[in-house]
Amino acid sequence: SYMAILESQPAHPDANHNLGVLAVSVNKTEAALPLFKTALEANPKIEQFWLSYIDALIKEKQFDNAKQVFEQGKKQGKLSGIAAHLLDAGIKVNMGSLDEAKLTYAKVITLKPDNVLAHNKLGAVLHELGRLDKAEASLRQAIALKPGLANAHSNLGNTLHKLGRLEEAEGSYRQAIALTTGFSIAHEKLAITLRELGKIEQA
Repeated sequence: SYMAILESQPAHPDANHNLGVLAVSVNKTEAALPLFKTALEANPKIEQFWLSYIDALIKEKQFDNAKQVFEQGKKQGKLSGIAAHLLDAGIKVNMGSLDEAKLTYAKVITLKPDNVLAHNKLGAVLHELGRLDKAEASLRQAIALKPGLANAHSNLGNTLHKLGRLEEAEGSYRQAIALTTGFSIAHEKLAITLRELGKIEQA
């Protein structure tokens, strides 16, 4: 087991990293942070170690730390892939730099036009920036690539709602709810939309 390896070699990079991944998978991200940090310090050559550590910092809302580690990794030439760009954009969104995030998601789409996550996130950022027509186009692209992505349907519902296209928004929220259980935000937004449509008994 990883524990046995760590007893004899506490800084073993793979064992620390894999134990960290396990911790994240059971929602113990806080416990994963020191494991990922140890793995990274023991072997900074592995891009995945950087990605896992930064992702965990974002999950724990440590955005300043995430940004610092990201800059370090970039300096060392270790963060070049699509996943790194997506994390970079995620940090920018959380730090309120929406215009920069928009450019980073657009860069991912240029590199990999079928990246569903980038289309969905770009749509959400464009929505926040008030670029609603463009947001709708991005979200429809995400849904075309992955019709089962509930979050994209919910985001599209938000954009259609803001565009005043309530019937269509209702359809998107219903789609999001049908695709996943316990999607409370979509349920709330659907109820608001139904009230605005005068469908009180359904709301």
